[in-house]
Amino acid sequence: MTRPFLLALCPSIFATATWTQDGCAGTADVELVGLGTVGSSGVPTLSMGGAPLEGFGFSLGVHDALPGAHGCFLFSQNEAPLLLPQFGAVFYPSAPLLTQVFEISTDGEALEAIPTLPVLTAYCGVRVTAQAVVLDPAAQGGVAFTKAVRVGFGPDPGGVAFPAVSSSYAVGEFPRSVAIGDLNGDQVPDLVVANDESSSVSVLLGTGDGTFGPAATVPAGDAPGSAIVVDTDGDHVLDLVVTKQNTDEVSVMLGNGDGTFGVAVEYAVGDRPYTVAADDLNGDLVTDLVVANVDSNDVSVLLGVGDGTFAPAPTVTFFGEAFFVATGDLNGDSIPDLVIGEVDSMVAFSDRVQIRLGAGDGTFLPAQYYAAGTSVWSLAIGDLDQDGDEDVAVANLAVDEVSILLGNGDGSLAAPHEIPVGDIPRSIAITDANRDGIPDLVVVHSISDDVLVLLGQGGGIFQPQPPVFTGGSPFLVAAGDLNGDLLPDLAVAGGGDDSVAVFLSSVLD
Repeated sequence: MTRPFLLALCPSIFATATWTQDGCAGTADVELVGLGTVGSSGVPTLSMGGAPLEGFGFSLGVHDALPGAHGCFLFSQNEAPLLLPQFGAVFYPSAPLLTQVFEISTDGEALEAIPTLPVLTAYCGVRVTAQAVVLDPAAQGGVAFTKAVRVGFGPDPGGVAFPAVSSSYAVGEFPRSVAIGDLNGDQVPDLVVANDESSSVSVLLGTGDGTFGPAATVPAGDAPGSAIVVDTDGDHVLDLVVTKQNTDEVSVMLGNGDGTFGVAVEYAVGDRPYTVAADDLNGDLVTDLVVANVDSNDVSVLLGVGDGTFAPAPTVTFFGEAFFVATGDLNGDSIPDLVIGEVDSMVAFSDRVQIRLGAGDGTFLPAQYYAAGTSVWSLAIGDLDQDGDEDVAVANLAVDEVSILLGNGDGSLAAPHEIPVGDIPRSIAITDANRDGIPDLVVVHSISDDVLVLLGQGGGIFQPQPPVFTGGSPFLVAAGDLNGDLLPDLAVAGGGDDSVAVFLSSVLD
């Protein structure tokens, strides 16, 4: 299958459509329908940026698709589904009026297949159904389908908010981390929680409406510090990776595809492994792991073989304690780099962020250091000022601040800009909380027991909002769409009350 075939499939490229309006009353709505079809990387995922609200920006993207493939979005106001047996698919925007071609990047994403466009008053009251297709020889008929999305454009209601009262679910003792992923292949997000003091991981399967079933317990070794879910063996099923602080190991448990996991395989790392991140460090399209080891002052690199097993690579050593490690492309060369939160317990006020640019073979260049407040406990990477370069946001636990370090595009960072926040900022995440197309920050505070949203104003500037009470000494926050409305929700691990709290976002009336 080639691009000419796609052009034949999508013959109305960039055609002009006249939409039918039903007036501009009520609120906007978003509904995901259908199941999509399986391709080389599983079912390609549909994502939304911004919000379908008057005056906001709105975009559609595709994730988890065949790298380098072409695809197209098709739109229609006809919501009657069309059966396509040659593709094993149901096509929802039948009789499409408008189409848009895109190309999947080398990492399997087209973040803005439909670029961010302002929602004009003329769109208010319009209802549209959209669905993306991607050329993929592994899919039935050579084409993989996303779910479809039905979007109703509405007036600006004032933004999107998280409720003051959340749903709370019992997990193990002292949950330190929470991760979001579809563990059983039903295209509904599930939760994985690492419980330090009960030496377990709790798995909560999602129902699709933002609620979750009771936690199932997975033994996870002595004092798990963090858990992530990632496909380590290329079978399109998420696997479980857990750090074990007291035995200096990382456990990998292959997913069975039903929310359960196989027997753990252990890999020796440094002393007191705390956080773990996954990326393709050497360009072989296989998942690799990086582990921050607090007491041995280093980061362990484990290169994936492709079958869910890992081989050790040279350790990245430095001076201070490493509580947090993340990966990103800070110099635009499409090779993952390391960003490490480093705490120097021997020298006061000398905590910093360390950058190690990737060499492309699983090794890293010498360190670059940047001051970043005191007790660099958590960090997040994203394009905070929307200049195309990745930036770093840091939670400084000891001084109740968040530091913003804007990237220069060459792997270096500008001087930090500090933002005062609440008591003991333990975790930080990047999302678009109000769906205006500008990245926002979410910070959890362990002493004041709340979540603070800082709305991006553009240019890397943020405005704190009133905090939302969580209770239970929140320890880590993860952001994602938990109920299928394409709006950002939050899951918060509460270390003090052995629970995970879920905050569903809603459009303000």
